[in-house]
Amino acid sequence: MSDKDCNELESIKLKGFIFDENNDGSLDSIIDYKENAEGRLEEVSVDFDNDGKADAKIYFEYDASGRISKKSVDKNMSGNINYIQTYEYNENGTYSVHYDDNADGKTDFIETFDSSGNAKMEDVRSKSQKIKDSLKDIFIPNKFKKKFEK
Repeated sequence: MSDKDCNELESIKLKGFIFDENNDGSLDSIIDYKENAEGRLEEVSVDFDNDGKADAKIYFEYDASGRISKKSVDKNMSGNINYIQTYEYNENGTYSVHYDDNADGKTDFIETFDSSGNAKMEDVRSKSQKIKDSLKDIFIPNKFKKKFEK
């Protein structure tokens, strides 16, 4: 999918997409979707291990013009949103995507698209947040990471 046209999700029909990603003859994942009353994609469920239960869900919201305004992800079906993207549109054909990588209400990155579809990414985290994220991702052993994931 391209970010050039943020309405592309309306035309994607994911229902019943079945994947045998390693070509072993057994299903690896299934994607299902739900549309809202306007026929726009509202929710995508992914069953990565084909056990009949969704392993992750993606939720979509739209603005009054029918463009995507927000995408929220529950990565582990905990009932909590783990990742958020919000979209801001300008009249001149440009738009930006704001990424909240841990759904803490603070934007971590902003990607701005010009009218030609060219993108520029900006890291807007504070210096202390960058250090904390780097430590979590690189230096802290898994058994200690839980202390930092609040």
